[in-house]
Amino acid sequence: MLPRLAGADRWRLPGVPDDLGALTLSIAGLVMLVMAALPAMSLASGSLRRGRDRLEETLAAWQLRRWWQRHAAAGFLVVFAFATAAFSAVALASQVLAGPASALGQGITASLAIGFASSTMTALLAYGLVFLVNCRSRVDYYAALLVDGLPAAAVRRSIEIEQNSVLLLGLGVGIAIGLILVVATASAGGQSGVALGAVAAGLTATAAIGLAAGCTIAWLVRRHVVGFRLVEHGWRAT
Repeated sequence: MLPRLAGADRWRLPGVPDDLGALTLSIAGLVMLVMAALPAMSLASGSLRRGRDRLEETLAAWQLRRWWQRHAAAGFLVVFAFATAAFSAVALASQVLAGPASALGQGITASLAIGFASSTMTALLAYGLVFLVNCRSRVDYYAALLVDGLPAAAVRRSIEIEQNSVLLLGLGVGIAIGLILVVATASAGGQSGVALGAVAAGLTATAAIGLAAGCTIAWLVRRHVVGFRLVEHGWRAT
């Protein structure tokens, strides 16, 4: 399932059908699964900070309400790309753990690595851009809070809470869907199970890289992008 999307049109578990119809159905199933998850994710994100008393957490909770529905396009891309990255990572780990490969096997491994890297970069790019646009669109809102006496650190903290909640939820759901794809692929191939070592290595790598890179991008958005600097400039000029 999804071998071409994952970056290796020649890598397959035994028995996986190699025809355009099966590929189309696989991608359609993935799209439907992600779309079905978005409303539930929106409800979950709105309840993550419920009952908190700190001002920055209240601000973050307000922004997180229906976040995945208000940013459906970016949210879909984040979850879809992380799911594909997780699937690619498990396939790549399976190839590596299988031992020394022929020239063909090395090419498949390279294509899987490229698929994993491109999927992860797509998810992170969508994640970074949606918050870049959000920060720029909220300049007046944040400037008003700063003028009213809210410390700039509290504003940054509210954005950080929002970013972390979105990253954790998007990455977690994406990895879960990726695991479903792995299990479905093994079932379609007539296999009794999936190598736990490859699954653990692939999903752990996806989570670690996604979290590390996502937190770095989130920090860059908060500290260095033009949109947030405009907030600080507006506060100083007031």
